[in-house]
Amino acid sequence: MSGVQFGEWPFLSVDKEPTACAYSNDGNTLAVGLTSGDINVYNTATWTRTFTLSGHFKAVTGLSYSPTGHQLFSASRDGTLRVWNLKSGLSEQTLGGQGGVVSSLAVSPDGQQLATGGADKIVRLWFSDNLSLSRCLKGHIDAVTCLAFSLDGSVLASGSSDKTVRIWDTSSGDNTFVLKGHTDSISSIAYAPNGQHFVSGSNDTTVRVWDVSTDNALTMLTSHTDSISSIDSVPNGQHFASGSNDTTVLVWGVSTENSIAMLTHHTDRVSSVAYSPDGQYIILASASWDHTIHLWDTERRELSKVIHGHLASVTSLAFLHFGHLISGSADWTIHHWNLDLDSQEPVRTFKGHNQGVRSVACSPDGFRIASASEDKTVRVWSLTTHAEVGELVLEGHSDVVACVTFSPVWPQIASASEDKSIRLWNIERSGSEPTVLLGHRAGVQCVAYSTCGQYLASGSDDNTVIIWSVSSDSGMVVIGDVFGGISSIVWKKGELELIVGCKDGSIRAWRLLVEKDRAQVQLEWGTGFGHLVATDAHIDGALKLGSVAFELLKQRGAIGEMRADDNENEIEE
Repeated sequence: MSGVQFGEWPFLSVDKEPTACAYSNDGNTLAVGLTSGDINVYNTATWTRTFTLSGHFKAVTGLSYSPTGHQLFSASRDGTLRVWNLKSGLSEQTLGGQGGVVSSLAVSPDGQQLATGGADKIVRLWFSDNLSLSRCLKGHIDAVTCLAFSLDGSVLASGSSDKTVRIWDTSSGDNTFVLKGHTDSISSIAYAPNGQHFVSGSNDTTVRVWDVSTDNALTMLTSHTDSISSIDSVPNGQHFASGSNDTTVLVWGVSTENSIAMLTHHTDRVSSVAYSPDGQYIILASASWDHTIHLWDTERRELSKVIHGHLASVTSLAFLHFGHLISGSADWTIHHWNLDLDSQEPVRTFKGHNQGVRSVACSPDGFRIASASEDKTVRVWSLTTHAEVGELVLEGHSDVVACVTFSPVWPQIASASEDKSIRLWNIERSGSEPTVLLGHRAGVQCVAYSTCGQYLASGSDDNTVIIWSVSSDSGMVVIGDVFGGISSIVWKKGELELIVGCKDGSIRAWRLLVEKDRAQVQLEWGTGFGHLVATDAHIDGALKLGSVAFELLKQRGAIGEMRADDNENEIEE
């Protein structure tokens, strides 16, 4: 790959599974420990292997360089600690009897102390020059999994399978703090360069940022652990919320891969989230056995109200206008709620569907609502009359209607169905035939208009998003390889940026770029996958790329247009 310059280093091929790695302080060498017990040392300028250090007979669990880079410390599942001379490639010292597997080690910044931890729950401090024991630190009630010294070496942090992080004074051995909050084993800890914070990673899928002077977590970085069911954007476009089958709601900044708040009070999957027009509340509903609607104060990140009323799972939410909420349910009904009233009774209940309601939407003028149902119909209801039957019954889909939405500018409704089609209905011309959009190869789960009304995005179980031109009824762009199927789409207010929620728990943000008759999408950010960054790269003859990899490389000018026979951006007619 001549001339390729990536924002990531080349990969290294090794004979056995790598289990630990460490850079020297000057960055000139990299040590990689393997399941075989061997340690490969590489020159990072040429990426050639300079040594293979052999001595351990079980997997290497930890590696750490001395500050000078002349020595390497290694820990292993064989219960030993070794010190290696990196000039000769030989083992200088071996220390056994560590009480079982040594799972972690760390060297102090001045190189004077070495810390080890393992299955016996004890943190040991050693003098690094002769490997004599300095002190034992006891307190964890399960295996010690990770260690990190503070920048000045006066403090040691230890993480454990007991779900806690302990902070130790290295001179006295005192345990100054026990940090609690994680719900699973601690897998990694590290101090920030400013010395004021450190972070802990856990098998509970979260990262917590801590203040080193207190036992308080400053923030928690997390993502969903199950399918995303719904996404909505705050009116000012600065934040959005996602609901998931993992029972949580996450609040995100529009330009970040990390959530800024987790809302946890539901006892079953969250099926819908919606922001009020003034942005004061996040309103969400849960599916299955919860049957509730929760109202959240987003500034305080607190639960402010729980609404009961539906007899089955609440499947969809839509704000009518300030203080009024519409909810659809698997109990076949639609409720209209006045949130200003201290009541658990809806203002009105709309009945007519003979199976569960999957989606509800409100018209821009606030005079109508629409509902999509498992009975294969879409119903339009008038809010200006007291009738509790549908004003219009729109029939034509041959399977469950999963989603319905109003155009922000036209008297039009879009419905998405498990029958793989999208239908555009003119609600002012009764009896007119809908426009049918075909292109997906599996059930369509969600559909959303851009705020300008010119474009429509649809998401499907075929792992694609199609962006359609509303005026020409044609597909403009297909976004493929969105893993796990698409469950929710929302356009950022006032912009041609769409946020896509996926059934694998990930989120993608794409920007639509339209120039004359040509349209393309640009991946802005996403969760749940590694980024590839290329600078001044050019790769000839790239074939069979997935659309995510193709778009990332194309944006950086690394590749040209995809060959016609490999084009994934064609619409099936």
